[in-house]
Amino acid sequence: MSAVQTIEVTCPECDREEDVEVHQTLNATTDPEAREKLFEGEINVFQCPACQSQVLVGYPLLYQDMEREFAVQFVPFQAVEDEEYMNQFGARGELELESMVENVEPIEYLKRPHVVFDLTEMLRYIVFRERLWELHAEEID
Repeated sequence: MSAVQTIEVTCPECDREEDVEVHQTLNATTDPEAREKLFEGEINVFQCPACQSQVLVGYPLLYQDMEREFAVQFVPFQAVEDEEYMNQFGARGELELESMVENVEPIEYLKRPHVVFDLTEMLRYIVFRERLWELHAEEID
């Protein structure tokens, strides 16, 4: 399941404010359509109805693939200055999932997502991990 929330975004071209749905998490196993939308550039994108300007919404996104057992976390680089956001991570880059989700034992691969600061790099990492899975499928079964 993917988690989506609505946030207010200001158009960088005309300053119009609009509510936009953004993904906080994306689970490729349970929501393969969302994975496709991510690769098609349709996730966390704002299109201004006034001036038609289209921009990527710089919002943290955790991508997970339960089948291939990996996670990748997109972090807008400016978030490294946000102490509250950074406190979600431990000193070694692990997510502090226990404090984020009550009464749930975190899945091991989710504890240390691969962190990227660019969505293009996120897509490249996903392709890399999917390709590794394909190449080594017989070792996994």
